[in-house]
Amino acid sequence: MLRAVKVRIYTSLHGSLISLFLLVALGLALYAFVRYITFWPRWEAVVVNFRLLMVGRYPRSLTWRPVAAALFVVVLGVASLLTWGPVSRRLYRYRKVMIGLWLASPIILGIILYGVGAPFDAPDAGPLGRVNTRLWGGLMLTLIISVIAIIVSFPLGVMLALGRQSQYPVIKYFCVGYIELIRGVPLLTVLFMAEFMLPLFLPGGLTVDSLIRVITGFILFSAAYLAENVRGGLQAVPRGQYEAAYAVGLNTYQTTRRIILPQALRAVIPAIVGQFIGLFKDTSLVAIIGVFDLLSIGRAVLGQQEYRARQAEIYLFIGLIYFVGASGMSYASRRLETRLGVGQR
Repeated sequence: MLRAVKVRIYTSLHGSLISLFLLVALGLALYAFVRYITFWPRWEAVVVNFRLLMVGRYPRSLTWRPVAAALFVVVLGVASLLTWGPVSRRLYRYRKVMIGLWLASPIILGIILYGVGAPFDAPDAGPLGRVNTRLWGGLMLTLIISVIAIIVSFPLGVMLALGRQSQYPVIKYFCVGYIELIRGVPLLTVLFMAEFMLPLFLPGGLTVDSLIRVITGFILFSAAYLAENVRGGLQAVPRGQYEAAYAVGLNTYQTTRRIILPQALRAVIPAIVGQFIGLFKDTSLVAIIGVFDLLSIGRAVLGQQEYRARQAEIYLFIGLIYFVGASGMSYASRRLETRLGVGQR
């Protein structure tokens, strides 16, 4: 262990001085941070409003439904990691089941959180009575937007990337036009169009829930950027891979599915996960259009008379949540890269 420390830190005189300076600076910063969050702040603003920060105005008697939805996503995520982990050979046959569950998860989450049948406060409402999305908020809403947008935008982005390389001009130019149009405008513009302009183009009497419009905006925006990431991976696949696949009798669909696409996605895992992390953080923009995500709820808490001076605690708590979420995705990405040997031949 000492030898490893010596090799990594004491490489040269200049390197040693820089390493020691950075270690001391990091230690002082960590000490100041721990001291700050331990002794100085008053966390009652977070403690008292914890439920509000987590689920917004979701009915208190139905809090078990957001908890069940969160457990569903966690269990599904752990099961998916197991199918790609050390025991993946024994669980390989369940990969298609995992993929199917992920694709169906937006519908499952919608049934759990939104419900079916009569409104939750009606006399004949069952345990899954409908809860209007206007009552959703906090971290729950942030995660719903992120998870659904990631799940739906990924296959859409892959199809756009493949369509951009299609031999059919109609498909190719449609994909090119869509990608360049979406990438040419800010995300906030897309959200404003989805929230305020989309209802103007709908037939009379037809309404789309505001949350669905917001999620659609995120999906359309993220898919365009994912398409460019995947296209970069497709261009990195050597031409010989296509020729070898055709030589053994594979058709275009089989070549793309079994040979080209796995290599392309493997090469751009860091870029794809980076896009997912950016999407997760960009959900804070929905506060501008009146959707009560985690950041909006935090501002609402600061609007309370007794907590107006607690900006540091509220924003620190929100920042830590975003940091944990982004770090978790980054860690999963590194594990997947190591598992698949990204950057190695």
